[in-house]
Amino acid sequence: MSFAESPINLALATITALSSLGLGIIVFSKRRDSWVNRSFAIFSFGAAVWIMSAYLSDLPQLLHLSLFLNRLIFFGLFFALAGFGHFCFIFPEKKATPGFLIKLLYLTATTAAFLSISTPLVINDITFEEWGTDLVTGPLFPLLIVISTTSIIGLIKIILRYRRETSLKRLQLHYLFLGAFLFTSVNILVHLILPAIRESREFYQIGNYSTLFLIGFTAYAIVAYRLFDIRVILSEVLVALIGMTLLFQTLSAELLWQKILNGGIFVLFCFFGYLLIRSVLKEVRYREQLAKAYAELKKLDVAKTEFISIASHQLRTPLAVVKGYVSRVLRGSYGAVPEKAKQPLESVYQSNERLIKLVDDLLSVSRIETGKLELTPERVSLEEILSSVVEELKIRAQDKNLYLRWEKPKKALPKIMIDKEKIRQALFNVVDNAIKYTERGGVTLELRKHNSSLLTKVSDTGVGLTKKELPYLFESFSRGKAGVQFWPEGIGLGLYIARRLLEMHNGRIWAESKGKGKGSTFFIKLPLRQTLV
Repeated sequence: MSFAESPINLALATITALSSLGLGIIVFSKRRDSWVNRSFAIFSFGAAVWIMSAYLSDLPQLLHLSLFLNRLIFFGLFFALAGFGHFCFIFPEKKATPGFLIKLLYLTATTAAFLSISTPLVINDITFEEWGTDLVTGPLFPLLIVISTTSIIGLIKIILRYRRETSLKRLQLHYLFLGAFLFTSVNILVHLILPAIRESREFYQIGNYSTLFLIGFTAYAIVAYRLFDIRVILSEVLVALIGMTLLFQTLSAELLWQKILNGGIFVLFCFFGYLLIRSVLKEVRYREQLAKAYAELKKLDVAKTEFISIASHQLRTPLAVVKGYVSRVLRGSYGAVPEKAKQPLESVYQSNERLIKLVDDLLSVSRIETGKLELTPERVSLEEILSSVVEELKIRAQDKNLYLRWEKPKKALPKIMIDKEKIRQALFNVVDNAIKYTERGGVTLELRKHNSSLLTKVSDTGVGLTKKELPYLFESFSRGKAGVQFWPEGIGLGLYIARRLLEMHNGRIWAESKGKGKGSTFFIKLPLRQTLV
């Protein structure tokens, strides 16, 4: 039995032709208004006709139809080449409309296709060889070469355009190039290499079946801009192939009970296949909605960050001016201040200081989130930084009748490479936060070496934290109930800034608490050795 008559050849021809036609229909149905999808559908339709006709034309039992089937091959080829040529000229654009030359291409291909099956102008006659049929061409056969040239020119145009495309469109072109490479490689193998080795063209039809590589990867390239769609297409193709296999088994069964059994299985499979495709579609739509929502949130987040940055810059200058003038008034630079006015002016000064601190925090957040905050590393002592933080916050603790205990390490600890001001700001925010939310008792600081890191421990006897509050403690604009109750002026940025600054130093921060009213402990870990850029 020759390869042309083998079940393998039948299976390959059927799978390739039906898959090509199915992919064309699916891609076209996804976006009927797009000429990319339309041209692909024309290409895949022509390829399906060409491949199945080529298989049937070599069957001995269909020799009396061989001339018509060979002409039908070229009917499919004209449409396939015209569709692929148009596709190459416009892909990966979505809204391109055909111009005069493309319309002329389709008119020529359509005319040649119908002339090829109704007249001897394209294929005049055929001759029979050992490996199959050979063609006697007609005067219009060169039109096939002309139309083929459009595909080659289109591919060259895509290659020249490749470097100018965006990364997403390049990804789409990668799939197209991969399909074209596999298609070309297989055809070189079966049309040039194998005939030279075996002195036979018995397997030439495998080159036709390699079209499935080109069609499959091209279909994926079309929907690659919406990657979730490929799951729907693969599900539909898989269901279709299995369904056709079951239908073939039903029709080819010899016994009645086998027909009934296979038919029942086919009906059940169609039902569950429909449910499968519908569920995949629902998931795809849900994921697409999530992706759109996430993209919108990212835009809003960028807009929020830009607004905060601009607003903070605009606010800081007038606040600094207000601070300067109020300070001068309180010092008597503009004359003696009445006793009744001193307290209100002090309140204005303190409120202005809080606003300046808030603006500074907002500026820090915007710089961190936009990646504009740069580090200036130097080798410094963490112990000295903690001592300066304690010294600065000592008065604030005393005003609340709290102790601020700094348990210095007994042995000198090694210096570490950090941005001194950024780490000081992080530690200041943590200790300041502990003082704010402590009403009785106080705050204790410890520093020790822990493996290859320095571990700072900040313990307070304050309001404590619940298990629900701990995961959100270091998020921006996050405040628990205690935050609103004990420090209404805050907006929940201090610990967030501390976390981000420590992460920039390859460090980490976390908190532990036994519950409400039982205090909290903050742990800050910084590596002893690191390289900061």
